[in-house]
Amino acid sequence: MHYLQVEISVRNAGASVVNINQYGTALVVSGISSDQPDSPGQVTWEDVVVNEILKDHVWIEPGEVVVEDRLLQVGVAAPTVLQLRARIVCKRRRKKNIEVNSRRVVAPRSMS
Repeated sequence: MHYLQVEISVRNAGASVVNINQYGTALVVSGISSDQPDSPGQVTWEDVVVNEILKDHVWIEPGEVVVEDRLLQVGVAAPTVLQLRARIVCKRRRKKNIEVNSRRVVAPRSMS
């Protein structure tokens, strides 16, 4: 089994409290899909792990930084390139919720 260490850092740069909606807030880890289009083409991804984030935070104060460290089991046969997608859903009272998304592609680090 292989593991992935992830640090999630979120900062409220605004002047108001941001309320977190747990429904839809998550970290999705994807591996490269075995079914790829002919070259040249974009790589397609297959979700491997979906993990709840910011579960202990109902809101984030103005200027506050929230940091979470996670160690996730990644069900892939060997270390490979992974895509991480973080999605935070912020509640709004009278308007549609706001979604904040971040994506990063990471390669395994050599253990030698």
